[in-house]
Amino acid sequence: MTDILSEVDQDALARDALASVEKVLDQRGALR
Repeated sequence: MTDILSEVDQDALARDALASVEKVLDQRGALR
């Protein structure tokens, strides 16, 4: 149970971090 929860937490944290990075890059126009 704990392993599954920690995996989900890590996935959520990774997604949040990726979204934050993409947002910053998008604001700088680096993705275009």
